[in-house]
Amino acid sequence: MQLKDKAVLITGAAGEIGKAATKAFHDQGANLVLVDLNKDALEAMSAELGLEPDRSVVIAADVSKETEVQNFVASTKARFGKIDLFFNNAGAEGKTGPCYKLPLHNNYISNRKSF
Repeated sequence: MQLKDKAVLITGAAGEIGKAATKAFHDQGANLVLVDLNKDALEAMSAELGLEPDRSVVIAADVSKETEVQNFVASTKARFGKIDLFFNNAGAEGKTGPCYKLPLHNNYISNRKSF
């Protein structure tokens, strides 16, 4: 997929994986929406990577709160007209623990409605 001028939304953007993804997508010419709980860290990373303000936006949000997710999705669409790629890198849902101790099927996830 060519990413030049595509809208890419990255959750958990302030962490190490999020930062690496941000740099990679930026290097390919994508428009970026960076979401994380820590807005100060997002702004520092944005400055460090030299992200252009007309091609990127930072949003402080909690991905575990559906209203906040709806808001940053709407903000992305308003800014860039669409979302071409989601890089979902934040949060944990349902039961957590070592993968070898988790059940193979999780009813919470399979019964969850999409937004």
